[in-house]
Amino acid sequence: MAEHLEPAEHSEPVDCLERRVSGSAESYLLAQRHLGFEVPMQIGWVFTSDPGMDAVRAFHDRVTRSGVALAAVSPRVPVARHRWQRPTTASPLHDDPAPVSDDATMDWFNTHQRCGPLAPTAGRAWHLATTRTDSGRRLLSLITSHVVGDGIRTTDEVARAMAGAPPRHVVADGGSWRDDLADAAGQLGAAAGAARSLLAAAFSAKNPRPNPTPNARTRPVTPRPAPVDTPDPIEVILTVDRARWEDCAAAHAGTSNSLLCAVMAGLAQRAGVPTRSGHTSLGISVDGRVPNDRRVNVAVGVTIRIPGPIDPQSGLGEIRALTKHALAQRDSADDPTHTLARLVPPVVLKRIVPMIPGPQASASNLGPVPPPLMTLGDVTAADVVFRAGSRGQSPAFRRRTGLGVSGWVAIHPGHITLAVAGMHPDCFTSTDQMRGLVSAELDRWGLAHTYW
Repeated sequence: MAEHLEPAEHSEPVDCLERRVSGSAESYLLAQRHLGFEVPMQIGWVFTSDPGMDAVRAFHDRVTRSGVALAAVSPRVPVARHRWQRPTTASPLHDDPAPVSDDATMDWFNTHQRCGPLAPTAGRAWHLATTRTDSGRRLLSLITSHVVGDGIRTTDEVARAMAGAPPRHVVADGGSWRDDLADAAGQLGAAAGAARSLLAAAFSAKNPRPNPTPNARTRPVTPRPAPVDTPDPIEVILTVDRARWEDCAAAHAGTSNSLLCAVMAGLAQRAGVPTRSGHTSLGISVDGRVPNDRRVNVAVGVTIRIPGPIDPQSGLGEIRALTKHALAQRDSADDPTHTLARLVPPVVLKRIVPMIPGPQASASNLGPVPPPLMTLGDVTAADVVFRAGSRGQSPAFRRRTGLGVSGWVAIHPGHITLAVAGMHPDCFTSTDQMRGLVSAELDRWGLAHTYW
């Protein structure tokens, strides 16, 4: 049963959040409403010493008034965008009564990521769950809808909640039907440009440009088992000594970010993720926020295309150069295609979306974990992981779009935590097979690692 919330009070003026669901937030909302696709963000904590249920309940109470506690309210006028509103209810804390085996830690986090209830249009855009392990460790998992935040905003707002600080922005009061009418008129004016962008993307996907200079370098592909339509992506979480990770990056003329890119692209090549052009395409998350940014979700990125195999002998210079070039060419404007998608019947969207190919690999470096995000009560977490999940995408859909593997890194004082999701159902078929591929790739770089 949802909990009723009293309106939050603020003792001093705070900047207001954007009034309307826009940009990437609207893209994720449309995907959920019309296509049945959900992208839950998960922050997972492992505490070797139990901070206690009082501390967990206090954190739950603070999240109910945090910046991720938002409702995307339907407009009164067709074509207008949803508007942000403070919810009047919140999902209750879920406390698993029976401890889980320490060996089942990963399974417990996966279950919450895949099954925890999320409903951003009903004001339940987050859900908190906790349990203990047989050895007495405390596990804590917060999932949030990608509708209410990108990775940077989500970690910032959750860290503020853990520290007892107010949200960075408050939500403005409601809005009249006249506001909806004005917004609808503005959105109709933006639809023409969006139509051109969407049609161009669909045409490019159906008619990929041939590689004008095929690269002669080849890399052996690890033989993979027969295709198995696993209902969910295959996921693993592991840790690597931070000094070893950073030394490895420096020794190959790179950075922590370029090493992550090399590992993920190399993993896609090793697994034999199909490529249409002969290149390995890699999506790299980028911080698209500007000073005093009031937008809820600014999930943006760039894509680079690596012409040959990635290995330690080649170093990280090529990836760094390709990334710098892509960043210099990046258009900072919002992708307008969601403006048109709002007007397109769902049956048409279901045909168009799979025609837009995804990259063979993607990489997200979340940087150092904010210190407030590490502490609950007076106990510091031994590890914190941040990753995004995928719900509602069938194996056939994942196969058709071509997205292979995704990785997220969080940097701790003594180690880095890497979460990896194998998306392509023909290339990643089981946890054991996934671990074998990931370990082989990390071993090439001399990176000892430990799995959760």
